[in-house]
Amino acid sequence: MADTASESSTCKSAKRKKYDTEFNQEWSKDYPIQRVCGNKNAFFCVPFQKTISCSHQGKLDVERHCSNSTHTKNAKVIKESRKISSMFSSPSSSTNEAVTKARIVAYEFYCTS
Repeated sequence: MADTASESSTCKSAKRKKYDTEFNQEWSKDYPIQRVCGNKNAFFCVPFQKTISCSHQGKLDVERHCSNSTHTKNAKVIKESRKISSMFSSPSSSTNEAVTKARIVAYEFYCTS
């Protein structure tokens, strides 16, 4: 009877599937995720700033993670936040021209002195 139990558990472990679902770039169109370099079985969640495995159920792993209330809250905060680059204005072309002219004048002054 002990042999039957050990055979039964051996058969069950032999029947277990090894999941190896790879990240699909198409998922990035629907979710705020990116490919992870060097790990084809994971995705990088942008709002969480975290690498998460998708090897078991693939897109369902992504959907389950993205429907999480904490993920939804983080995604909302990121969407509503202003990017730091938007806080600085780029110099206008007239400013660039004025700087260029000033550099030319300074160069000419130093060269003639």
